[in-house]
Amino acid sequence: MSHETPEVARTSYEPTGRPEIDVVLDRLEELDGRPPIQHVSIYEDIHRRLHDVLLEAGESSDQATGRS
Repeated sequence: MSHETPEVARTSYEPTGRPEIDVVLDRLEELDGRPPIQHVSIYEDIHRRLHDVLLEAGESSDQATGRS
């Protein structure tokens, strides 16, 4: 029985045209080859960045519709 770690397939993506999203997707590539303990800080950063993007999108939407 082999105890080798399976190789993780790299996934490329189409740029979204939104630099703030593409930067987050680039961060996912940093996971490759790192031990799982280091994944946590990358996932936390990705979550924070995406959360900020969503908050900004909600604020822009509210301003466009006149909601406060």
